[in-house]
Amino acid sequence: MSDRLRPPVTRIATGSSEDSAAHRLCVLTVEDDLSARWLMRSALKNACDFLSATTGEEALELYRRHQPQVVILDFCLPNKRGDDILKDLLDADPAAYVVVMSGSENMEALQAMLAAGACAMLVKPFEKADLLRAVLGPRERGVSSLPKNEF
Repeated sequence: MSDRLRPPVTRIATGSSEDSAAHRLCVLTVEDDLSARWLMRSALKNACDFLSATTGEEALELYRRHQPQVVILDFCLPNKRGDDILKDLLDADPAAYVVVMSGSENMEALQAMLAAGACAMLVKPFEKADLLRAVLGPRERGVSSLPKNEF
């Protein structure tokens, strides 16, 4: 795909000042489905900055360049499976915080990815609260009350 046709990398900074933007969590989503990316972006836009990739190669490049604090990684991608991308990410940064996701038909693969070093798992379809919990973590990381069913 030529660069001209490739969708641009999305980075949203919604902080009111450079200082607040500098302290915002940066999340990289690796998902080839446009509607799923849009839903995640919508759910996370008030909580973090956002990068997105549609391929494994693009994800690895964005990770190297921006060092996001969280990666949300789909298992089913067009050019490389999520478990292979997870391995590459963890080889590059063993401390990477990776949330893996897929449909229930890939439950064994998701569990294997958790065993290989992923930090959390989301099974599609998931609710906004589940996404926020996986990305932002428990109350200690700033989530005290999560809305239900708000996608």
